[in-house]
Amino acid sequence: NPSTRLQEFDVSLKFPGAPDMTYGWSKLVGEYLAQFVDNVYIFRPFSGYAWDQDITYPFPMYIKRAVERQDPFDVWGTGIQTRDFIHMKDVVSAVLTAVREGIKGPVNLGTGRATSFINLAKIVCERVGYVPQIKTNPDKPVGCPYRVANVNEMLKFYTPKISLEEGIKEAVAREPFLYISIRPLPVLTPFVEVLDVYVTPAGKEDVKAKTAVLSGTNLPNLDLA
Repeated sequence: NPSTRLQEFDVSLKFPGAPDMTYGWSKLVGEYLAQFVDNVYIFRPFSGYAWDQDITYPFPMYIKRAVERQDPFDVWGTGIQTRDFIHMKDVVSAVLTAVREGIKGPVNLGTGRATSFINLAKIVCERVGYVPQIKTNPDKPVGCPYRVANVNEMLKFYTPKISLEEGIKEAVAREPFLYISIRPLPVLTPFVEVLDVYVTPAGKEDVKAKTAVLSGTNLPNLDLA
């Protein structure tokens, strides 16, 4: 069923099916290799976002288009492709909570809320205060048509705190010029870019593009406000 929320056991390392190009294969390979390493925590974040996300991602690009009051408002694909948007503060908090409690996963990190790209555009534009024509582009890439998490396992130890509307409000309220020109990557607090998280308590902190290594015995007290 294309509109079914994904559960952790839907991913089989023995029968991987057809992952989403090299991006999906890299995740499967990471989880496969994790079987042979002690003390590995596996998390599966869905569509993480934040106000300082790189402009090449849909969320900040939509904020940019809305701040510029673009009309028509451009949406790639049919616009009905659907994602589960979770704020990166919630991703980080969920990871830290799980590691502290010894929950090794795999665990989906999401909100369970299905939001199409057309609806995302409407929510963003409503926040800015205008109603543009939404122009879809079916010839543009769309990726997976429906990717929404079943979050029952996550809710056993963590509940997301930031709604999509609150995340959009935060992004719009931040300095809009960041979205209007090519900007340098921000200086990130450790763990802010925990997007594809394979966490090992290796006694060191190392934030890379999509991997975080956390110390399981001496986790920092991060200000996530």
